[in-house]
Amino acid sequence: MGRRVVETQDASLQRRLGALAARLGYAGLPTFFTPDRVTGRANHVIRQALTSMGISGILSLEDGFRPSTLKPIIYLAAAGSGAEIEAIRRDVWSQGVAPFLLIVTPDTVEVCSGFEPPSAAAKQVAFDPDAEALPRDLEDFSSRRISSSVTWGNLDLHRESSVDNALVDAIEALNDRARAHFPEFENDRDLINALIGKFIYIYVLIDRGILTPSWLAEKLEGGDQSVVEALFSSDVHRQSTSWTAASAVAAFAAVDGAINGSVFLLSEEQIARIPDGLCHLIHRVIRGGEVLLGAESQPSFFNVSFNVLRTETVSAIYERFVSIEDGEKRRDDGVFYTPPHLADHVLDRLEAVSPITANSRIVDPAAGSGIFLVGAFRRVMEANVPEGGWTPTHIDRAKKLLLSTIHGIEKHPQAANVCRFSLYLTLLEYVGRATIEELIRAAGAEKFLPDLSKNIVCADAFALPEAEERYSHVVGNPPWSMTGGQRDRSNRTGDRKETGADIEAFKAGLKTLRISYAHDRLCDLFTWLALLRLADRGAAVALVINAKSVIGRHANRFSHCLASRATIRWTGNLSHLRRKLFVGVEASAFVFVALNRPPTGTDRVETYRPLLSSLPTGRRREIWSLLASQSDIQVQRSQDLQRGANGWFTQTMLSEFDRRMREALEVWSVSEERTFGDFVQRSNLVISKGGSPKETGVARSDRTGTAQAHPLSRSEFARVTAEYRGYYAGNVILIPRSMKEATFWPDPVAYPSTFNGLIPASQYEDLKRSARKLGHTEKFDPKLVAGLLAYLNSTVVKYFASLFGASFLMDQARLEKNDLLSLPCPFEGPNDESLLALGKVEDVDSAILDAMEAGSDFRKAFKEFAVFRRYFANAQIPKDSLKRPSSEAVKTYMTRLVAELQSSFDAKRKVRATTSHDGSERTYVIIAIGKREGAAPAPGHFEGQFLGNSLVTYDAELETSVIAKAPSRSAWTIDQAVADAAALSREIRGSHA
Repeated sequence: MGRRVVETQDASLQRRLGALAARLGYAGLPTFFTPDRVTGRANHVIRQALTSMGISGILSLEDGFRPSTLKPIIYLAAAGSGAEIEAIRRDVWSQGVAPFLLIVTPDTVEVCSGFEPPSAAAKQVAFDPDAEALPRDLEDFSSRRISSSVTWGNLDLHRESSVDNALVDAIEALNDRARAHFPEFENDRDLINALIGKFIYIYVLIDRGILTPSWLAEKLEGGDQSVVEALFSSDVHRQSTSWTAASAVAAFAAVDGAINGSVFLLSEEQIARIPDGLCHLIHRVIRGGEVLLGAESQPSFFNVSFNVLRTETVSAIYERFVSIEDGEKRRDDGVFYTPPHLADHVLDRLEAVSPITANSRIVDPAAGSGIFLVGAFRRVMEANVPEGGWTPTHIDRAKKLLLSTIHGIEKHPQAANVCRFSLYLTLLEYVGRATIEELIRAAGAEKFLPDLSKNIVCADAFALPEAEERYSHVVGNPPWSMTGGQRDRSNRTGDRKETGADIEAFKAGLKTLRISYAHDRLCDLFTWLALLRLADRGAAVALVINAKSVIGRHANRFSHCLASRATIRWTGNLSHLRRKLFVGVEASAFVFVALNRPPTGTDRVETYRPLLSSLPTGRRREIWSLLASQSDIQVQRSQDLQRGANGWFTQTMLSEFDRRMREALEVWSVSEERTFGDFVQRSNLVISKGGSPKETGVARSDRTGTAQAHPLSRSEFARVTAEYRGYYAGNVILIPRSMKEATFWPDPVAYPSTFNGLIPASQYEDLKRSARKLGHTEKFDPKLVAGLLAYLNSTVVKYFASLFGASFLMDQARLEKNDLLSLPCPFEGPNDESLLALGKVEDVDSAILDAMEAGSDFRKAFKEFAVFRRYFANAQIPKDSLKRPSSEAVKTYMTRLVAELQSSFDAKRKVRATTSHDGSERTYVIIAIGKREGAAPAPGHFEGQFLGNSLVTYDAELETSVIAKAPSRSAWTIDQAVADAAALSREIRGSHA
């Protein structure tokens, strides 16, 4: 339809628009779409923007996943007036997909964030279509530059202003205001939220042209007609407020009766209690965009366009505001808002393993508001488009697809209602682009929306019997809480106690089958529920779970058991994105896709572990989508996940390069008995973490000091339990589990479990027998203390901690005692001269490496960690990660890359590599194998592909390869050289397959 494009764009604007697209390098790209060039790869979002939002062009980027997907990045539009600019911005913001919008006007180009409402300021850039050079303020939006992760570091995304955040903020404020103004609803959030839901439902139907004023007026004939005027008015703040709550409820009932029952049920008693003022308040905020600030109101102009608001966004919004209703209950369950882009990513990975078809049966066992099911149903509809496209005449076909393919289980009644509502909206997006009168006629004797009460079941998934007909796909983000009540310190709102008879019975069944789960986490139990009760044999299961279920000191049993009973095909370790992926959640997310069958020796698993520096996150590191390059993905044997320390830590947390370093260190330290645990044993030392007041006899201190450690007076020490007397007596080296700084305390000191204490074994034994031994036990040699502190505080040991510590890279907070004891330690014992001298040397790290007799490869690896890669831990990013690499870094990368590749070929087929620059935001590494000469890439070869760190291509006929590199420090590391070589090796093997 392209209503604004057709109506307003004169020849001059069209010429300016075409010139801008050409100057930016978009014209002719396979990932650039226009209304007259929409290929089969264009998804629903792209088609919607081009046909109903006034968008004239869309630049998308292709990611490196296989199969790849397209992500809309920049929308181009033209507008001849301020009103048209506002209308386009309103639609783009409401759709909430594209980060940037460029609007060509008669004089300028308006540069807008797609995540900001029309009221936000836009940058106006003068643009001459006949000038050769792009204005500087538009350079970052050229196809070459916007495809590089480096450029994104210059850009602001303003995700905090996105439509879902704006609506949720409005709804939360509305909920609070409503309960303040109407005290009788203080404990009745569900009624307020159900009423909000009903109003949003009406607005969506109105904005999408389904609900018409004539039809509603006819249905309300004899009743209050003023509500019709209010609902359809374009100026909420000037309309009459004479309409009543009763008339609004009558309008809702009329729509429910014509469609198929109520989405948000209200009892007769609840309806009778609804005051007129509550309905007026909801209408002003949600429809009129009124912002509530404390006790004051302020008109706003964010006016959401419910016509283009994605159903996935509606579902996500409801998931967030329904959590207000259940408050602590849903937080206790570990239920979190799932960002739409994460749901898209999980479904993409699920389909890469097992495509969704018309014959699929898909279930989400913890459906929430239905965000995964909406995405799955959209894929069903996209894969089964009838000739000529979906129209209202295909409503029966669409209903049958919905009823046969989509299923969900959700124990929260309001969330289950929202899930059904979201699926209805998705159905209407395809076959509901008509008036309600036309839809009723097309449906015939039946209601035009199906009854979903048997598809979306309101129940506890653990209370249901085993499915009679199994499912082909299981997908979702189940709760992360724990059934045993132990709280997870890194996720203060996510691991509270949730238990019941059905869960306990299910756990008992798992024990009978000798199936393991970690710390009683619900996501672990949902995993087994999916595999044992829901998924058919060979079916695909894709779940988002707590990373600590599969990575950590206590993750072995669950992760190894899972890997032995199911074939893991994909893992996405999102630990480096924590705090940014889920709102207010500290815990790390982990995605896995598995087939419900045991693995074979030939099965392979792809592993994805994105860093913030390789994603298009903007200046403030805001995650809006997950894009990858080929080298971001590692391939391993699925069976390897059945073994190893700390669950899947080695396979999914470490890179290929770090895995090698860890393996080499482990072999050396174990065979030579050179672990820190070996040292402690040979030195007659003992180690233990601090304890709780109940365990130690020492009350919590309100003293402020070094990380909670505090001195003890004699009277306080007298209350210490026998088990802890030796550790609290002083003469102790305190090693924080964060590994920040080990310290020596000569006098009595108390410390919590965030420290490990190291003392002479004789001190422990003497003081365990009698407190009178205080001050009379064996003392540490000062030289030994100095040497041990130098070793423990060295950067080398922090590198060891990153390679051996189960959760150290996740949060830098908890290097467990057993992990500490497993760290390499080159010193024989307390009398080792190199250790005793360590406290006095200037370069401690070099001294430790010398004691290890470390080779040049390991020294280079350590150096890179020390100056750069260590700062990726705890979901951080090195400050210079997007700066240009030094010549030394490039040389080191090239040397390692060639060595890695050469090891894959016969020595006679020499590998050579050179670099080339084309003046854009990328460098090409040109690789020749054997006698062939390397060749620069053809113009436009990598165009339209997202460049995180590297893009790899191989020409089998010429036996040459080109790696496109981002000009950033993070792209030119030894670690990345190994990853690039592995990606290129896969390309070579694939070309000869």
